[in-house]
Amino acid sequence: MKKKRRLFTHLNIQMAAFFLAANFIFLLIASALYYQWAFHILLEDGEKLHIQSMQQSKHRIEQTLEEADKAVSLLIYGNIGQKTLAHSGDKTDIDSILLYRSYLDQVSGILRSYSSIYSIYFYTSDNLLIGSSPLHTCINDDPASIPSLLKYVGKNNSWGIIGGLREDFFNPLFNKDEVNPRLITMIRRSPVFHSGVIYGYIIVNFQEDRFYDAFQAELPGEELLLLTSDGMIISGNRKNRIGELDTGFQAHKNEYTSKITYEKHIPILNLSIPISDTGLFLVNRIRLEELMAGRREIIIKIIATLILESLCMLVVVSLWLRIKLYPIKELTGKMDEIKNGCFTPPLKKVPENELGILVESFNQMSISIVELMDKNEQIYRQKTEQELQALRAQLNPHFIYNTLNTIKWMAVMENADNITECITALGCLLEPIFKSDGQLWQVGNEIDYLQNYIKIMGWRYGNTCRFCCHITDTCREFLIPRFILQPIIENSTTHGIRKDKSIQIDITCREEKCRLLLCVHDNGNISPERLQKILLSLDSPAPAPSIGVGLFNVNRRIKLNFGEEYGLHITSSPWLGTEVTLTLPIITKEEPNETS
Repeated sequence: MKKKRRLFTHLNIQMAAFFLAANFIFLLIASALYYQWAFHILLEDGEKLHIQSMQQSKHRIEQTLEEADKAVSLLIYGNIGQKTLAHSGDKTDIDSILLYRSYLDQVSGILRSYSSIYSIYFYTSDNLLIGSSPLHTCINDDPASIPSLLKYVGKNNSWGIIGGLREDFFNPLFNKDEVNPRLITMIRRSPVFHSGVIYGYIIVNFQEDRFYDAFQAELPGEELLLLTSDGMIISGNRKNRIGELDTGFQAHKNEYTSKITYEKHIPILNLSIPISDTGLFLVNRIRLEELMAGRREIIIKIIATLILESLCMLVVVSLWLRIKLYPIKELTGKMDEIKNGCFTPPLKKVPENELGILVESFNQMSISIVELMDKNEQIYRQKTEQELQALRAQLNPHFIYNTLNTIKWMAVMENADNITECITALGCLLEPIFKSDGQLWQVGNEIDYLQNYIKIMGWRYGNTCRFCCHITDTCREFLIPRFILQPIIENSTTHGIRKDKSIQIDITCREEKCRLLLCVHDNGNISPERLQKILLSLDSPAPAPSIGVGLFNVNRRIKLNFGEEYGLHITSSPWLGTEVTLTLPIITKEEPNETS
């Protein structure tokens, strides 16, 4: 019964799915890279536009500060200003009071001329505060709050800038019902010409709202802040944070810096530019979801393009695979026929590509299978004929055995004891050969067989062969391949007996590391050169003609039956004789599949 295959087990479906998945992944990666590239380009363009706007705001801030610095310089370095500084230590002198009045009039004139400046104060070294705002003038000889500002004074007569203060901080007479604006305060030392003595400090206040309006223009941003170098916020669209420290800000000397941070998983672009040498920094923080308001539309278009392209690829790939994989479809059909035993003619259409090689190989395999089946059938017929011939020839061994018994009884009747014993030994020697009742037998059976063989060799060579066994009862019960020691004994008797010396053969058997070691020792000697040739012959694929096949067959037989870790080993010396050791597994019960 033909098994029905599931849809996704078809090769063309799997390949189409693979191509589509790979194509979709590659397009998705390319789209993501394109989106990142487009996002980066839009981000750079937006960043450039914001930097240009911030540069314009920076220019307006610099102009405002430059105008204020010129006005204050006219005030300080003018005739009245210098006289005021020179007389600042005497507060009771009538001329000093008149001079202060002239000084305040000049300050009021500057405030009227420069709308960006809200108030100007002069703080003397003997704790006198003199100044004016649009609503009030002030001469205070005990300004307790002013000394706390001196730590912000810049070095080398440069301006120190502070944010978050209000007008009532400087003028105690300020009415609470009046407007109390938030200020941007600038403070620096006020020197006297031709003197190294510092007589006081000049304080200039800007109204923060007007100052912010002057530089913010139409600059967009989530946060637009004016900060000092230590991060104090002095102006910006976050009025509640003025006077605080911005912990995320770091001063820098670059033309501008750009950094992306995240607030509740929303990316924010942080832009910062320094305001010349004032120590101020203009910071603009823009939410990128506002900058990239159209990115969702871009993503939707990319996804729609991916889906449309995948559908087109599905149609094209399916048609292409159907054409290209048609030979495989025919090939699988032929294979199913062969599986069911139907050997049809080979495929005729062979593609001119790698599939053609597969089809040709299949055709060759089909032809080879048919030829092999014919050959196996011929071998089966030959084997059957050989078995019939073996059955016919089975009478011959029994005939030989019965003939030997007849000769034996004839020798007994003639009182020829040596002939009787020799024929009896030969009969015992042939009996296990005729009785094929397994490939293994006990060590004791092998020893009994060898004793008859040695007995016949003794008569052959004139009783010059002596045989001794040292085997325990336990070892006698282990199973070994039948007749495995006979070729070794034959080598000992054939090559070991000389005219002037008899041969002594000793057989021992022992267990060692879960293995059975059978040792055959004789008093003969093998030259080192010949021993080397014998050992090399044992490991070669075929026996050497000059060495013989006896030892080679024994070693090969052991390895084929039990594995490469078992086999035969030979040692020889002129003083100790020759010893052949057989390493075998310990077997106590013959398995049905044991082979010789």
